[in-house]
Amino acid sequence: MRFGENLYNLRKVAKMSQEKLAEKMEVTRQSVSKWENGESYPEMEKIMKLCDVFHCKINDLVHENMVDIDSLDEDVKMSVVKFKEEKQKSIKGISKAIYILARI
Repeated sequence: MRFGENLYNLRKVAKMSQEKLAEKMEVTRQSVSKWENGESYPEMEKIMKLCDVFHCKINDLVHENMVDIDSLDEDVKMSVVKFKEEKQKSIKGISKAIYILARI
């Protein structure tokens, strides 16, 4: 289960800090950190609340590969696409730099 990774990615896409999420969830920032690092897991009640916060399904939080993008809220979906595009641009830039350095 990649709950922590999925939670981290949803939080980043939503441009939300651990502190802000903790405030919404009525827990400490340390609890959010432990969830994301796989040190602990929230109770089912909190998982349901996370789904409300991120407008997603439980499967999006607990599934090994968060691939069911169609189940996400439209704003979150567009943010995921934008996030992936930005990551691809970053990797492309690094690849170009490595290519140029290799030719020197």
